[in-house]
Amino acid sequence: MLIRTRYVTPLLVAAFFGSTSKVIALIEAGADLNAKDIEGRTSLHVAVRNGHREIITALIKAGADINTNDYYYSNPLHAAAYRGQADIALALVNAGADINAKAEDGCTPLGYAALNGHTETVIVLIKAGADINIKNS
Repeated sequence: MLIRTRYVTPLLVAAFFGSTSKVIALIEAGADLNAKDIEGRTSLHVAVRNGHREIITALIKAGADINTNDYYYSNPLHAAAYRGQADIALALVNAGADINAKAEDGCTPLGYAALNGHTETVIVLIKAGADINIKNS
């Protein structure tokens, strides 16, 4: 994923590059946790997509919206499931992520994990209560 040079905030940039200390400083300074880039992604979306676990934890703790969708109706849990990041998926679910949310293509996080062969993530999502009977579009 490339970061666009327009419509980004310093927090989005720091989250993208995995700069934990900068993210924490920006959070403490009052940065908008839910500001979106040109594709509707927040700092949490970007941190999940890049696997920056410490930043994900900091953003969740600071109150970032874990269920916000990008412009493709994909939330951070979709991104974690798609990439097979079982530990991140579990952290998002434990923080209240909508486990059965549908993305633009109608796929749920469980659907993405299954389609991409991420067995551990599938197990985590099922144990957390994902509906195994939801069909995609």
